[in-house]
Amino acid sequence: MTMDTKVLIIENQWSEFEKICETLSSNCYNVLLDENVSWSSLSKDADKEGKFISLATRIRIWVDKDHGYVQTYRDMAFELIHKLAEQANIIIIDHILGGSYSCLTGIDLAKELVEKISFQEMPPVLFVSKTEHTEKKRLDAYDEYMKFIVKQNIDVNAHTKWVHKGYFGDEILQPEYIKKYVIEEGIEELLNNQQNQQSSISAIPLEESIK
Repeated sequence: MTMDTKVLIIENQWSEFEKICETLSSNCYNVLLDENVSWSSLSKDADKEGKFISLATRIRIWVDKDHGYVQTYRDMAFELIHKLAEQANIIIIDHILGGSYSCLTGIDLAKELVEKISFQEMPPVLFVSKTEHTEKKRLDAYDEYMKFIVKQNIDVNAHTKWVHKGYFGDEILQPEYIKKYVIEEGIEELLNNQQNQQSSISAIPLEESIK
């Protein structure tokens, strides 16, 4: 993998965001923090945390739709996330992005991005969350998301996967866990599936592809 591979991380906890960014950067991924600003381009920790706070604030404004944020602010917040998503090769999204039960989730954000970005250009989405796989609300929401993806003519295997953050508290904070489950079995698998899908499409004769 090269630094040309751009990753957008949608996460609302600094400690987890930092650890994931450090591990991805050490494995030659380019983590986007803002327009024309990446994790590796900043040398000071305070600058990195400041960019995280700016992005996390926009995420919080967008997900907290029922607590006083006017729609204009929510639209502005989403616009930045949208721009970064269009630059990314893959998006990592946490499931729970706000404390309130009524807040929108990472699944809602992913769906909104798919609706705004053409399916040919939409990067794969890797959900990385502490939410238990068996949690009914998660199962129902993810199932609906998968059905939505299929309706957009997007290959599910090349678009989305769910990775648990770790069953033992801070396990996700360990580089070995991130490397195995987030990078190797998450990012690399999705990007390989996407590449194989694109190769299959390009191999179809033009007259067959337009039937």
